[in-house]
Amino acid sequence: MSPDASGSQRHFVEGDRLFEAKAFEEAARRYEDGLRLDPENVAGQLRLARVYHAVGLIGRALGLLAELLDRHPTHEAALLLQGTILLEYDHAPEALVALDKLLEMNPKNVEALCLSASAKTSLGHTDGARQQLSRAVEIDPRHHGAYVQLAELAGAAGDFEAAHDWAVRAFDLKADDYRTRLLLGRAKGELRQYEEAAFHLRAAARLAPESVAPVFELAHVREREGDLNAAVQLYREILRRDPAHTDARVDLAECLADLGEFDEAVEQYERVIQEHPADAELHAGLAQICYLRGDLSESLKSCRCALTLSPDNPDYLYDLANLYQRMGKTVEAEREYRRLLKIAPDYAPGHNGLGMLYHQEGRLDEAAQQYARAATLEPASDWPHFNMGLVLQEAGDVIKAEQCFRRVIELDGDDAEARCCLAGTLREQSRYDEALEQFEKAVEVDPEDARPYAELCLFYHECLLDSERAEFFGRKFLLLGGRDPDVEAVLEMLQTGYDREAEGPFDD
Repeated sequence: MSPDASGSQRHFVEGDRLFEAKAFEEAARRYEDGLRLDPENVAGQLRLARVYHAVGLIGRALGLLAELLDRHPTHEAALLLQGTILLEYDHAPEALVALDKLLEMNPKNVEALCLSASAKTSLGHTDGARQQLSRAVEIDPRHHGAYVQLAELAGAAGDFEAAHDWAVRAFDLKADDYRTRLLLGRAKGELRQYEEAAFHLRAAARLAPESVAPVFELAHVREREGDLNAAVQLYREILRRDPAHTDARVDLAECLADLGEFDEAVEQYERVIQEHPADAELHAGLAQICYLRGDLSESLKSCRCALTLSPDNPDYLYDLANLYQRMGKTVEAEREYRRLLKIAPDYAPGHNGLGMLYHQEGRLDEAAQQYARAATLEPASDWPHFNMGLVLQEAGDVIKAEQCFRRVIELDGDDAEARCCLAGTLREQSRYDEALEQFEKAVEVDPEDARPYAELCLFYHECLLDSERAEFFGRKFLLLGGRDPDVEAVLEMLQTGYDREAEGPFDD
C-alpha cells in the first residue's frame, strides 16, 4: 500500500468513527482529507456522499455520486444511495431510473425493491408498489420495512383488515418501532378494536414523544367510541403543542358541533379559514356547522365561498340546493339541483334531493322518477328506496311501498323508521300480525325512539281495540318526550272512558 493510500485509510477510519458518533461535519472533513490523498477511492467517495446527505448538502452528495457512477456505472451501493436521496427530495421519476438500473443487475436487492415501491407509491402506481413489496418479502420474509410499507399501502386503500395483518407481521419482527405501533393502532381503531388501538397508540407516543400523530389517531379512536369529550381534550392537546395542525382544529370543530357547542365550532373553523382562505373544503365545512346551528344565512354565505373556489364541485352544489330547500326557496333549490345534475348527471344524492323537492311540492310522479334514478346509481343506498316507499304510500300503492321498505331493511336492519313505515303498509292491507311484528322490532332496534310507541298506541287503539296496551304505549311515548295530537287524543279519550266507568251507571 502506498504512503498516500495508507494515510487516506486512516482518515476514512477516523471519519467512520465520527460518523457513527453523529459528528457529521468533522466526519466530512476527515473524508475530504482522505480523498485529497486518494481522489479515486470509491468507498471514500460513497462515505462522503452519505455525510453530505446527512447534513443536507444534497447538491454535493448527488454531484459526488454522479462522478462515482460515471466511472463505476454498476456500483449498487451508489445507485441505492442516489435513489434514496432523489426520492427523499421529491424526485421520484429520477429515483426510479437509478433503482430500476440497480434491480436489472440484482433483482433480489430487497432495499432497492422497497425504495422502488416508495417511488411508485408517490407517483400513484400502487399496484406496482405492492408487487415490489410482495417480491421483497418473498426474498426476505423477515424484512420489517417491507411489511410496514405494505401496511401503509393497505391502510391508504381503505383495506384495514389487510393493513392490520401486515402491521401485525411487522410488530412480530420489531415491537419497539414507532411506525409499526402507529400503523397497528390506526388499523385496530378502524376495526373497532378500541382498547387495543389505544394501547398501541400510547406505545407509539412513548417511542416518539415529540410526535403528535399518535395523539391524533387516539383522538379519532375516542371519537369513534363515542367519547367526544375525551376526543376534544386530545385535539386541544395537539393544538397546544402544534397550533398550526389544521386537521386537528377541523376535527375539534366537528366534535364540538356534535356536542352542540356550535359557537366555538364556528370559531375554530374561522381560525383555520384565516390561515387557509383558498381552501374550498374548509368553507364547505363551516357552511355545515352554521346549518346545524340554524344560522342559514351564514351557511349560505360559506357555501357560496366554497363554490366560488370550486364552481363545479357536486357536493357543494348539492349543499347549496339543499340549503335553499331548507330555507323554503324552492325555485332556487330546483335551479341548483338541475345545475348540479347537468354537471354530474350520475350524482345520486342530487337525484334524491330533487326527488324530495318534487315530493314536497306534491309532484309525485316526478319525485318517483328521481328516486328511481338515484336507486339505480347507488343500489346499496337505503335513502332512495325509503323515499320511493313514502311516495308510493302517499299515492296509494301500498304493495310497491311495502317492497321499498323491505329493501331498506335488507340494507339496514337497524332502521326503526323504515320498520314503522313497513308496518304502516301492512296495516293498510289488514295484515295486523305482520304489522305488529314490525312495530315491535322497531322498538327493539331503538328503545329510546318515541315514534314506534306512538304507532303502537294508535295501532292497539284503532286496529286491535286493546285499550290497556294502547294506553301503555301512549304513556311510554309521552315519557320519552314525544308530542302527537292523535296520541294525546287517544289517551284523553281512554281516560274519559275510565272516569265514566268509575262514576257508575247511576251517578249524576
